[in-house]
Amino acid sequence: MDIETRPWRYELDLIGQKVASDALRDYCIGTVEEAYTGWLRFAVNLIQLEALNRDHPRESLRLEINLYKTLVQTDQLRREVAYAWLSEHHPSDLKEHMEQIVPHSPHWYSIVERVEPTLATLSRYAVGAEGKTHVCSSCGDQPVMDYRLVNRAETMPGVPSLRPASLRGLH
Repeated sequence: MDIETRPWRYELDLIGQKVASDALRDYCIGTVEEAYTGWLRFAVNLIQLEALNRDHPRESLRLEINLYKTLVQTDQLRREVAYAWLSEHHPSDLKEHMEQIVPHSPHWYSIVERVEPTLATLSRYAVGAEGKTHVCSSCGDQPVMDYRLVNRAETMPGVPSLRPASLRGLH
């Protein structure tokens, strides 16, 4: 497994110990360029397996679900380590190359419909009810800000970004 042969890809402390080379920089750029779409198949397969297991529970499906959870989380970790390294060493590269997927854009919906269909439905309803896309992804409230999801793929794996309502009064 890649974790055993290239552990530096998965641990910020280890990648920080590597000599900053063009090859390392290129690896990190390539990783963030495909931050959401490059390994989307893991999240899509996970969602499909979970749905299948709900309808037809099997031990083999449970094991496969656990495998895909590990794949999704490991890939997310790899992307976050590359993101953190670029952020520290080459922030301009990060701004230039980080894959950005704007919430409620056609590209966003093409991803979210596959990995979190309930969120896609809620969002379409909220956007339609308000008549604009710059609203909360789930309730349609304003004001909102765009956020990149960083949660080790433990919640909504594959969802690249959200536009939640402002948390007024919280600091």
